[in-house]
Amino acid sequence: MIAYSLNRKAKGERTRLVVELPARLVENLDHWGVSSGKRSRREAVEVLLDEKLKEKAAGAEFGDATPAAGKAQQVNQQEAQHHAAE
Repeated sequence: MIAYSLNRKAKGERTRLVVELPARLVENLDHWGVSSGKRSRREAVEVLLDEKLKEKAAGAEFGDATPAAGKAQQVNQQEAQHHAAE
């Protein structure tokens, strides 16, 4: 996780991530994003990733997820606590 910028310090800090995807996947992403009211492709990707990571982290509670998913859950909990303290 450290390689994935675990030590973020500023609230709302963003990291650029560039990926290559099959055209059909981008078309499906755009269709879902527009029909779901997302303002941009970036927002659609962010929402889908966030939802899936939370799903995986929740699965860790039942022992059916990878150690990385458990770490993602821990990071999500830390971020929630940090935001609640603000």
